[in-house]
Amino acid sequence: MRKILLFLLFFQILTSYAQQLRQWTNTEGRSFSGTIVDCDGETAKYKVFGRNKLVEIPLSQLCPADRRIAVIEAYKPKYEAALRHLKSEAAKTSKDVFLSREHIPYLNDIGMYLKEIVKPVAEKFKPEGEFSVR
Repeated sequence: MRKILLFLLFFQILTSYAQQLRQWTNTEGRSFSGTIVDCDGETAKYKVFGRNKLVEIPLSQLCPADRRIAVIEAYKPKYEAALRHLKSEAAKTSKDVFLSREHIPYLNDIGMYLKEIVKPVAEKFKPEGEFSVR
């Protein structure tokens, strides 16, 4: 019984690691296996399979699909934390909360995440009338 539990634990850890590990492709078509650790909107940090150090890669060097995935994967936890923080700030009072400088990083994280989430839909809509470019 103990061996089965140990095997199941090992299998769960292995599959969890494999789910995070993915192929990333740059604009030249070269790929590497790794997991994203952080992203600031311009540069992403990766733990590359087989290396001990983090590798920083400008998002502009990733293919567009991987660039989008990098931003979404890195900003989703930041987005969720920012929402939790802003909700807790709002819960402290029954009055309106005015935005201040301390809120800017949270709003930036929310904006970066939402921008990538809505991009596929937003690209399909083109402005009309006075906004159209000819």
